[in-house]
Amino acid sequence: MTTRPLSFHEQTVLDKELDATERLQWYVRPRSLPGRREVRNAVLVSGANIIFAGVFWLLLLGGQEIDPLAWFISCFVGLIAAGVILGLSSSMFNACHSVYVVTNMRAMVLRPRSPFCGFRVQTYPLASNMIVEVVERSDGSGDIVLAYENSAPDVTGKRPPLGFLRINHVNAVADALAASAEPFSPRTDAEHARYMNWADPQCFVRKPDKSLALMTSATVLMGCAAVYGSTFLLEKPLHYLLHAERTVGRVVAAQIKDKDAFQPIYEFRTAQGSVIRQKVENTEYFCEPQLGLETTILYFADAPEQAMALCPRTMFGTGAFLACWGLMFMTGGCLGLLAYRQQVAAWSRLHEK
Repeated sequence: MTTRPLSFHEQTVLDKELDATERLQWYVRPRSLPGRREVRNAVLVSGANIIFAGVFWLLLLGGQEIDPLAWFISCFVGLIAAGVILGLSSSMFNACHSVYVVTNMRAMVLRPRSPFCGFRVQTYPLASNMIVEVVERSDGSGDIVLAYENSAPDVTGKRPPLGFLRINHVNAVADALAASAEPFSPRTDAEHARYMNWADPQCFVRKPDKSLALMTSATVLMGCAAVYGSTFLLEKPLHYLLHAERTVGRVVAAQIKDKDAFQPIYEFRTAQGSVIRQKVENTEYFCEPQLGLETTILYFADAPEQAMALCPRTMFGTGAFLACWGLMFMTGGCLGLLAYRQQVAAWSRLHEK
């Protein structure tokens, strides 16, 4: 197999991994660039996380004064988004920099070195029926599937493949692997470390669990209830944001709301020329506000006494949090229902045979 030579670290790890009677036959590398599907998924998921974190930061950090707790929560949200993006980047890096090795005893996937785990090795003992499927693409590249991940199938009924993935001249590599594995007896058992099966995808089909359907249905209902409840909290702020008139209000006094908060009194002028001096809804400070501090005020001409300050955190914070949590519950519940549906379909296909 013509491919880039092993690096010093790769050769060192491989020498430590091989037994005394084991010798290297050949190795091959995957394509150096990620596929179009991997890039698309990475961009979509990363973009969604950045948008999600940005909305949270706007709600948490927008306002007259920032609660110290909001700093902590915003950092936590940012770490989650960064973790997801770094995880996707690491996955794409591993997919492009792995080494697929075949010895006289087994096939191995040598994953790149990571800061905390070092090099990682997946082992597939040679067997004449070890190739589950060969997937060839139009450019001659493709996947040699040696096993499937132990996870729920997707909407097409397939599980993520494991093996020699994204390699050029896939049929030639598959023929070489089949020739190396031909002298070995076929595997008859379905046990393969923590992964799925070798040849029969039905051997790990489980009886549909009705408790899964009940729990996921309850989760979807809870999510729907949370989203529905958030509409009552968001209706008034959205109405003010979209339709109310705007003016500038200045802090002229402040009242102690409780021991840790102050309620400012604003003075603002309406478009009709009236000067209003009053407390404004959804404004409070954790220390005494500075006199003369300016804030955008939203009001309606027929009810200026019900004015609101333009503060995204206090206007939309609670409702947006409730809506986000509801959407998360709904998404998780729908995925659980999809997994249950796949269980039912797989169980039905198995017993039809």
